[in-house]
Order: sequence, then C-alpha cells, then structure tokens
Amino acid sequence: MFILAQVSPEAPLSFGMLFVQMVAVTIFIVALAIVAIRYVAPRLNGLRRNKDSKIQVLDFQALDARKAIYIVRIEDKRVAVGVTDQQVTKICDLEDKT
Repeated sequence: MFILAQVSPEAPLSFGMLFVQMVAVTIFIVALAIVAIRYVAPRLNGLRRNKDSKIQVLDFQALDARKAIYIVRIEDKRVAVGVTDQQVTKICDLEDKT
C-alpha cells in the first residue's frame, strides 16, 4: 500500500516524503480505529449478552456524570431504578402498557 522511500548512499534523504508517508499512515490508523469502535465493538458487546437472561435494561437516562435512572425488566415486572456510584435504589414499579 505505502512504499517507503528507498535510501541509497548516493541519494539524499527526503524528509518531506517521509513526513507525508507518516501522516498518511497515521490517518489510516485513526480511520481504522474509528471503524472498529463504531461498528465492531457494539457487535462484540451484543455477543456477550445472555439471550435467555431474565433481566433486561429497557432504557436509561443519565442525570449527572455519576447518576442515572434505568428502566429494567426483571422477569415480567418493569422497575425504575436509580443508580449512583455508591448505591442502587428502587424508585417504583411500572405498569405494563396494555
């Protein structure tokens, strides 16, 4: 893909060409990392989840950097749960939409 400059004893070393190649390789690596984070990582996270789990996180809303509210289904009950760094607190049971 990229051809590094051939250095011979007679030819002067071209730092400009080496710099361009370094920038191109850096852009390629950053683009590859973005693709991996955006497309590959979420799919790997889904593979770890147990499909037969009786606990599902239905939704969540961050309130602060360390505080959030989760809507969780545990078997057939929906529960609102408050989560902080120190504790998890049940807020209330939710009725199913019928």
